Amino acid sequence: MIEQTSPTINPHHQVEVTAVPQLSNGWLKVARVIWIVLALAAGAILLTSLPNYTQTFNGQLAHVSEQNQNTITAIFAALTGVASLATAVLSFVLALVFFRRRFTESVAAGLSFYLLLYAVIMAGPLEHWSAYWLNDQSLALRLQAGLIAVPTIALLVLFPNGRFVPNWSRWLLPLSTPWAIALFLLPTEVPTASTNTTSTIIMVLAIGLIGLFAIGFYTQYYRFRYVSNAIERQQTKWVIYGLALWLGYMMLSSIPYFYLEQLPPDAPAPWWGAISVLGWFLSLSIVPICLTVAVTRNRLWDIDILINRTLVYGVLTAVIVGLYVAVVGGIGALFQTQGNTLITLIATGLVAILFQPIRERLQRGANRLLYGHRHEPFEVLTRLGQRLENTMSPETVYPTIVETVAQVLKLPYAAIAVNHHGHVETAVSYGKPTPHIISYPLTYQSEEVGQLNVGPRQPGETFNEADERLLLNIARQAGTAVHAVQLTADLQQSRLLIVTSREEERRRLRRDLHDGLGPSLAAQMLKIGSARALLTDQPNMTDQLLAEMESDIENTLTDLRRIIYNLRPPALDQWGLVGALRAYAETCEQNSGEAQLTIHIAVPKPLTPLPAAVEVAAYHIGREGLTNVVRHAQASHCVVQLRVDGGENGRLHLTIQDDGQGLKDNVPTGVGLASMRERADELGGLCVVSGEKGAGVRVTAVLPLIPNTRSHVNTS
Repeated sequence: MIEQTSPTINPHHQVEVTAVPQLSNGWLKVARVIWIVLALAAGAILLTSLPNYTQTFNGQLAHVSEQNQNTITAIFAALTGVASLATAVLSFVLALVFFRRRFTESVAAGLSFYLLLYAVIMAGPLEHWSAYWLNDQSLALRLQAGLIAVPTIALLVLFPNGRFVPNWSRWLLPLSTPWAIALFLLPTEVPTASTNTTSTIIMVLAIGLIGLFAIGFYTQYYRFRYVSNAIERQQTKWVIYGLALWLGYMMLSSIPYFYLEQLPPDAPAPWWGAISVLGWFLSLSIVPICLTVAVTRNRLWDIDILINRTLVYGVLTAVIVGLYVAVVGGIGALFQTQGNTLITLIATGLVAILFQPIRERLQRGANRLLYGHRHEPFEVLTRLGQRLENTMSPETVYPTIVETVAQVLKLPYAAIAVNHHGHVETAVSYGKPTPHIISYPLTYQSEEVGQLNVGPRQPGETFNEADERLLLNIARQAGTAVHAVQLTADLQQSRLLIVTSREEERRRLRRDLHDGLGPSLAAQMLKIGSARALLTDQPNMTDQLLAEMESDIENTLTDLRRIIYNLRPPALDQWGLVGALRAYAETCEQNSGEAQLTIHIAVPKPLTPLPAAVEVAAYHIGREGLTNVVRHAQASHCVVQLRVDGGENGRLHLTIQDDGQGLKDNVPTGVGLASMRERADELGGLCVVSGEKGAGVRVTAVLPLIPNTRSHVNTS
């Protein structure tokens, strides 16, 4: 069962919105004119490329001769043309939407230009146009290489607010320009063994371009981690997801692309060739869609779920394909056979058997990467319990809890705040505090002992139902640990007070012996020596010295009795608690004078054996209470009642009730009443004095019994 407790959220938190740079009137007009000119040119290229698209719609693939075409390749070729044209139209429409609605924003204007060029150059219209009208696709391929370099890197370093973050990222644009020029000037034919120099140059340019992209992705990570607000973080997720997915697929698809380009014109087309080309043009729609969602609808869909599923099924596909190829290739190499149906069936069956276990393990890994262990509450609680079990000292309990919570749930901040003298103070924290803090109460037996404060994974993000359930359960379990730490701290404080009290008592006893008995005994020894010296010659003086010694010894004995009495009243050892109070009550009755006070000691049943500390405290509280009755109450009758409830481990109740004049208004508490409360507090009990004017005073003391530290049995 999870305790139904609601977290609290800082109501003053607001998501900071960074102002996006706007285009001024002059630049806005220039940008609009340039965009319109490019849009007209792009539209013209798109329309005039349709004749070449008809060949693709008819099933013709550029890298395979007509005589090697078949039905399957024709279908996929037509789908490829549809995908290319659809991506171009989609990018063009999205660019037009940015132009019409948000062109005054510099970021939206840049994206509009980017999508406009993307629609013509990357999506395929320029490639089809140049193939049809120029009978050469090299121009389109060169421009594609240029578009990949500078504009895409500019998108990485400037998105989403149009500012260079960090500042040094502005140097990536001039650094990427030479790469764009070199890629534009390179020959477009696929390198062969005879063109080693060109191959080396392409390799160097490819490695450099990958490095520039890696730095560009790092700037997005830096912006995401340290600068962006909640909305910008969502936008960054969409852009990074789209570009990473597209670039990753582009690098993978380059392998079959180069293979297909190297095929002779009369070579048969492999069955997967048409599929790889279709996949390439389908992947081109990822970037415009993600860019548009990032700017306009970034909070409409949960990008984290999309990233999660992409990671799972992307890695799953790679593992399954690798497993299939390894099984087929390994068994074929072992038995020196190829194209064997049995081997294919074995590989297919093995893939079918392992598909679900692999998917589940990958899903758990993706969940842990993005959300920690929120989908595995039992494992989280088990890990927390094990770490607390291995904790050697109470000082490490709080750090263990917050560190475990932050690590297993991938939280940037976790802290424990405890109640201290009516205020909630942070005891320990882990990570960097976030502007948005959510608090969960730490309770023990329905009493709040503190708070578990956590920061969401991203600013402005809220926890889902699974996170809430797990955090509430953790808070419930951590409440017990916090209570145990507080009890341990209270116990250590109590031990310190006990040791301090013992040392103070030893100091007092030493002072009494040193300042009282010591000098007195030393003076008596001197007098004994003097008496012995004067015994023969001056007997009168000797007699006087002996008389003084007798008086000094009496005083010494009085001091000794006082010291012994302060350690423990002798009456308790002689008569027990009830007898000692009864003896003192008789003394009070005799000293009451004209009031003729009558004191009754009521003990309903014999008391259980009491600890020595409880006996001493009860005796002194009773003495002080009776003394106050005699001095101040002007009472004629008083009842002292003693009883124990709960057996040996229960509590001693001492009640003193008189029928005197009661408590007076605005009278400060005296030393006697304060001493009574202090003696009760030392044992973890309480002492309450109550009463009204003219209705007497009632003193109630409740003292807990401490087991296994008892004195003798009371017999009175």
